[in-house]
Amino acid sequence: MKIYFTDCEGPISLNDNAQELAEFFIPNGADSFAKISKYDDYLADIEKKPGYMPGMTLRLILPFLKAYGATDKKIQKYCAENVALVPGARKTLTYIYNLMPIHIISTSYEYYVRAVCDEIGIDMRYASCTNLSLDAFNINPRELISLKNIYSEISDMPIIDLPDGAELFEDLSTQTKISIVRLNNIFWREIAKMASSDMYLNKTVIGGKKKANIIIKKAKSLGIELPNVMYVGDSITDAQALKIAGISVSFNGNHYAIESSDIAVISKNTLVMRDLAMAFKKNGKDTVLDLVDSLESAHIITSENKFELIEKSLAMRKKIRGKAGALG
Repeated sequence: MKIYFTDCEGPISLNDNAQELAEFFIPNGADSFAKISKYDDYLADIEKKPGYMPGMTLRLILPFLKAYGATDKKIQKYCAENVALVPGARKTLTYIYNLMPIHIISTSYEYYVRAVCDEIGIDMRYASCTNLSLDAFNINPRELISLKNIYSEISDMPIIDLPDGAELFEDLSTQTKISIVRLNNIFWREIAKMASSDMYLNKTVIGGKKKANIIIKKAKSLGIELPNVMYVGDSITDAQALKIAGISVSFNGNHYAIESSDIAVISKNTLVMRDLAMAFKKNGKDTVLDLVDSLESAHIITSENKFELIEKSLAMRKKIRGKAGALG
């Protein structure tokens, strides 16, 4: 038996839900989210902060969402009303669901993943995602003022630039170093002393190693070995999951996804995924790789074409997802 695992945002939907929530609830929220997202990439990929999961931006922004009036009910309503699917996603997922077991593994908040599952007709039993309960936390008036002042400072910061090939803090520009040092102090010292830090300290998201562990546990429970696992992802939160799958597909992915995948799909719609899933269901990885040679929108990733594919994939990612396509 085979099984199909997929990320949600990117392979199924066009949204970056957390960024959109930040934009909706917080002044200048989209730009500030992008800065914190780049900081997240730095912590996960360059500093490699112990115990830090890629995608923790979704936790780091929670104090600010709460400070500017977001509630569980408001977030749930926004998610339900603002799902945007990749063209063909509903038909593609229905087709694959009838071929083999399917499971969505998403860093996104539970309210959003539930809204996507409702749109595509997949039961939430077949999804794993980041839980969220803002209403469980309270912010006192003094702390509220402090959080808004801190947020104003983040909003005024320059964008963090992580150049290709950067491996150490020393590889970064002076301006970016200053921003990172300040953000370190903000999140791990200043807010860490507030009650609001309970929203992210000692909490995690479904990303990085967590996604890989869900694949291993779910496959084992069904008696499926990893060579019989297909995984589709598009970002840094998928890298470890892509590396352990029997066949891994970057769908309009960024460089983190392409560098971890066997195949790069660069497409305005999801229809090619039906062909890849069918080939995998029939005879596994080798059949998929043979099929890719005849497909215009799918490419076997090699050391020779990797950088060209990254460039083309990023262009498509930004074209169909807009601001969301620029995030890690």
